[in-house]
Amino acid sequence: VDMGAYESPSPAITSITTPPEGTVVTWASFTGAQYAVYGSTNLADGFDILLQDAIPAMPPGNVFTDTVSGVTLRGYAVDFTP
Repeated sequence: VDMGAYESPSPAITSITTPPEGTVVTWASFTGAQYAVYGSTNLADGFDILLQDAIPAMPPGNVFTDTVSGVTLRGYAVDFTP
């Protein structure tokens, strides 16, 4: 099966932590890739909030910190960007 230009599924989130400065999302990273982080406050709506895009790869793992205040529960997804 041809999965497109990246030949791999979306990056897997390896950890989510909540220190006082925000929610920290970590995932495995690969040289040459760029990523986008999406959020959701209602998983039934999908990951419809683009939090940041054009994040360059920082192997072996990338980190994104969500510093938006007032959001008590959010789901996260990471995807490749062209």
